[in-house]
Amino acid sequence: MIIQKSIYDYNEGEGSEPSLEEYYTTFVPGDDEYPTYTDENGVKQDKKTYVTSVLETSDQSIYKERANSVESLITSFDSTYSYRLYEYFLESGSIKYNTLEGQTNIGDQIERMIKVTREKNLWDAEKSLNDTWREYLEMLEAQTEERETESRLVDTGCVIGFKHANDSSYTSASDWEKGGKCYVE
Repeated sequence: MIIQKSIYDYNEGEGSEPSLEEYYTTFVPGDDEYPTYTDENGVKQDKKTYVTSVLETSDQSIYKERANSVESLITSFDSTYSYRLYEYFLESGSIKYNTLEGQTNIGDQIERMIKVTREKNLWDAEKSLNDTWREYLEMLEAQTEERETESRLVDTGCVIGFKHANDSSYTSASDWEKGGKCYVE
């Protein structure tokens, strides 16, 4: 997805210019929820959004495809998006459960499953971060070990000294002579 509207565009959606939220709408022209404005003649007009920004067409399937790509990016960004949506509808009172006497409340089970999933996601993220850092440190240790033995890996100071060959503050001339730390046969 190419970013076509910057997050630094602080328009609040006044007039024909869409707000950031309106620009990345998941609705298509013709939907009741699609962002509109009233022009100077009092006529309701569609705002230009990501869905319609590339081309204007009467083929709704093109608009629907672009709207679906925005929706897909939103849902793939957060693996718990559906849980947050569920909680939003539960808090707004749109979801209610009828529990018969002696039965387990399905709402409690769903909330427990959401809690466990979030805890596992957090644990997985922390483990992934720790594994990445461990692998990075192992790579640095291997490079250091290679530099300390006779190998093809050049000392980092020599690399910096080579880049700044005209500046003697990085390496001395003796470092580059036979037997010096930067000398390679």
